[in-house]
Amino acid sequence: MIRPYIHCYTLRLKIIKSRSKEEEQQLIQATLQNLFDIVLQANSKTIIPPFLELDRNDKSVPDLSSAFQVSVVDSFYSLKNFFCMSPRYEAGIIWCSIILVQSNPFSIFMEKVKYSLDNQAFSLWPKASDIETATDIG
Repeated sequence: MIRPYIHCYTLRLKIIKSRSKEEEQQLIQATLQNLFDIVLQANSKTIIPPFLELDRNDKSVPDLSSAFQVSVVDSFYSLKNFFCMSPRYEAGIIWCSIILVQSNPFSIFMEKVKYSLDNQAFSLWPKASDIETATDIG
């Protein structure tokens, strides 16, 4: 399957207040699985590679796909390889960076997912550039 569209996004998640760090991690994992389910409904061939290039080059780290989903990832640390997460803030908002590799262009993808993302309180913004390929000029 050819996936010619590689999009980098900034993702905002809202998580309810939890009593423990373990419970918070379970809520984050469940929320990310919910997001990935929405993405797969829009384009079933979507994959999420690890965010950092070093992790992408490590062949022992599989991409998230319809066969290997967020819920299968065994540790929270491993999950962070795919979603470059900020620390959680008091308001329950978590910021992530995510890469989606798809067979559809951005406009078609967003048309399919915008209502589902709104209903689940997800916010997804495309990034202007890939931070790993940026260079200094001048």
